[in-house]
Amino acid sequence: MDMCYFIGVDVSKATLDWAVFDGKTLLLQSQSENTEKGIKATLRLIRALPGFKASQSVCCAEHTGIYNAHLLAYLHKLSFPLCRAAGAVRK
Repeated sequence: MDMCYFIGVDVSKATLDWAVFDGKTLLLQSQSENTEKGIKATLRLIRALPGFKASQSVCCAEHTGIYNAHLLAYLHKLSFPLCRAAGAVRK
């Protein structure tokens, strides 16, 4: 299956910053609370994008330990494709 939608999530203690990209265009930028309620609301926005299919998407979030627990649990419950990446190294 080809991946058509790339969802990046910047995770902090209080908020999640979301960006949805289709390989050519930034389709959506949004911020939500880092809660299940905030995640559900943002996923409704993402699912409403024209032609969006979860099976043709991947969500990538930085690994922030406990701060990404809500996001990981909810996406896992939905069987949503997910990867985690190391956060940026600051010197």
